[in-house]
Amino acid sequence: MFFGIAELQRKLKNIVRITSIVTPNETKALATVKVGDDESIEFPVVSFANSFKRHWIPIRKNEQVLAIFPFGNANKGFIFRGIFWKNLKEPLDADKDTEVIEYEDGTKLSYSTKESVLAVQGNCKIIIEVKNVTVKAEKVIVESGSIELGGIGGLGVITEKSICPFTKAPHTMGSTVTKSL
Repeated sequence: MFFGIAELQRKLKNIVRITSIVTPNETKALATVKVGDDESIEFPVVSFANSFKRHWIPIRKNEQVLAIFPFGNANKGFIFRGIFWKNLKEPLDADKDTEVIEYEDGTKLSYSTKESVLAVQGNCKIIIEVKNVTVKAEKVIVESGSIELGGIGGLGVITEKSICPFTKAPHTMGSTVTKSL
């Protein structure tokens, strides 16, 4: 099969395109993209998925992507996403030593290898549901207006004016409570 020079140039020109998502599939890693003035068929969106781990990140309309069309065929392709550009900038605290994951509601997870600090920031609710939890630390600091302990002998809610369950002595927030294990 031989192609004329013009046909070969057209195919090469259409192998890689920077474009945007037109219609994202809300439950599958598929989306259509803009190809010239037209909308493509659904293509797979490259995601992090294998037998060890699956990571789902919702696909959004107008997200800038790189579309790859093997052999220049716009009916067969796949999509690479996650391009920082003029309408979607890097997080403000991104640097050479810090990984940052920032969500649209402002919740942020970051890890600095320089500072050895893993931080979770945001006005969100954190739920951890597991069979067992072990915490080993040189020091634990908890700052809270109240602490609710359920399922451990009916200790209930610990507040500023509560009796500390470890010492059975009056306790105010901000003081140190120690119990040896």
